[in-house]
Amino acid sequence: MKKMMMMLLFGLLATIGLPMVAEADEILDATEVAIFGAQAMVPNSPEDQTEKLQALLSKTAKEGRALFLPQGNYNITKDIAISSNYQLIGDSTGATILHNITGSPIQLTDTTYGTKTNVRLQNIAFDGINVTLKLTNQLILENNIFYNPLKGFVVNLNADVGVKISGNVFMRDTAHMQPGSDFNRAIYIGGYSTPSRFQYMSEIDIVDNLFGLKVNELDAIKSTSRSALAATITRLQAAIESGAITIPNEQNYLSTGVNSFSMLKDVTVQHNFFYSPYDNENLNGLVGDHAIYFRGAQNITVVGNHLRGLQNGPAGGFKFKSGRNITIMNNYLRNTGLIMYGTPEIGLAETQAEGAISELSNWLVANNIFDWKYWDNQYAIGMEYNKHTGNNNVYNGVFINNQFVNYHNIPQNRRRELLISSGGGFRPETSFVKGNTRDDGLKNGQLLVENWTEADYGLMPSTWESLISPTIYDQYKNTAIPIRNTLAIPIATTIVKGQQVNPLQLVDNINDADEVVPTAKIANPEVLNEIGQQKVIVQLTYETGSLVTVNVPVTVESPVKIDFP
Repeated sequence: MKKMMMMLLFGLLATIGLPMVAEADEILDATEVAIFGAQAMVPNSPEDQTEKLQALLSKTAKEGRALFLPQGNYNITKDIAISSNYQLIGDSTGATILHNITGSPIQLTDTTYGTKTNVRLQNIAFDGINVTLKLTNQLILENNIFYNPLKGFVVNLNADVGVKISGNVFMRDTAHMQPGSDFNRAIYIGGYSTPSRFQYMSEIDIVDNLFGLKVNELDAIKSTSRSALAATITRLQAAIESGAITIPNEQNYLSTGVNSFSMLKDVTVQHNFFYSPYDNENLNGLVGDHAIYFRGAQNITVVGNHLRGLQNGPAGGFKFKSGRNITIMNNYLRNTGLIMYGTPEIGLAETQAEGAISELSNWLVANNIFDWKYWDNQYAIGMEYNKHTGNNNVYNGVFINNQFVNYHNIPQNRRRELLISSGGGFRPETSFVKGNTRDDGLKNGQLLVENWTEADYGLMPSTWESLISPTIYDQYKNTAIPIRNTLAIPIATTIVKGQQVNPLQLVDNINDADEVVPTAKIANPEVLNEIGQQKVIVQLTYETGSLVTVNVPVTVESPVKIDFP
């Protein structure tokens, strides 16, 4: 049965064109004494199981097999070396936890500099353990949970080719962040540009991941997530409810979701949920540094992502320093924006000798929603070009059908238009700007380029297709924009059996002032007539048609009996 499931999984990956990891001949249970004898691992044992795990991974890799680790807690005290054909798969129905018991950084990492291939880490809860890999071809990190990180990037990948990062949850609380630092990050991806090695990191899919969260909002986040991420969230919720994982509510102390400092190309960032703490009651010293921040990147597609809890100023949203062939479409940016720098960066060259290049070229920014909820004492930038130290090598920019909504929440003297041409930037003769809107009653609802004149608009090409091929636009134009501006939370309640309950009294944070109150119903009213601890399912239907389902703990008590004399 396990082998059949594995074959179906690999068949699915081949169908949808994601990076492939070669199919293991068989999946072996790491706890089977009949197979591994004294080396078999023991769930929930207090002993250190580092050496056992290392030995079993090495053994199964040599035999072309994958290692299955059933649900339970496994204590780890040292780094685990990862090499070619290492495939570690946890339980998809429960929490398989690798638990760092040392209080010091531990990694799953490679100990050699040579190229590795065919690595999979799946369905694992990494408690205080990072993943650091370099020169790894065909790598899958799928449906994992990362929490209690101790230092640096949680996932740090260098010069890898063919990587799928999908369905993972990245968490960081105040006890595991560095106040006053912007290094509270999740993923790093980048290559090498040195005299001895010039190698890009390429062919990367970062899809359906959750970067930061609040535990009591997980039902609402799950309601708007696709199936791969929803399955991981369900597993996380079950682990929290059972006590297998114990964490504080606020797990969104992330400075950055995905970083690259150089040498990156051919990347898709799609259907992710980025959640930073700027909406929290207290930042606790966290310094924001963008949802994604790429320097010297090319062939990047950023589509269908949800951003929240970032600045609407210089530390917010998507940031690029020099980029070629960049597509940003159908994203929801709650109170944050897009920043484009012309800074010379390593990563747009064919040889190491060419060095850093300043270039912003072939940009398609379309169909994004910028939702302005409040002013945080920064300019509501939306979109900004900054020449910085670049040479104004900026051309072929298409900015179409983007929306600024709820812009009235920003003071009028702080509202800006499209700052894509300040100090040079995208020039009219090599740009196309049309169909961008604002809802604050100004400029006839048009979102224009700041400081462009009517004559400037007359210099634009007649169609944007003369600048950018419409192929990629057509591919993503119908991608659902993941709008959910409030995240409903449950209110634990006690009632008397038979008592009438208004479902709206069982949930909070259901709508902003600019949003209509949703209709609500209890999907399982029968449990209100059962004495004891119940889980009441409240369904919220919004005017947009979106459905959010929240599980509410309700204690049902017996009616008080009154004894008359």
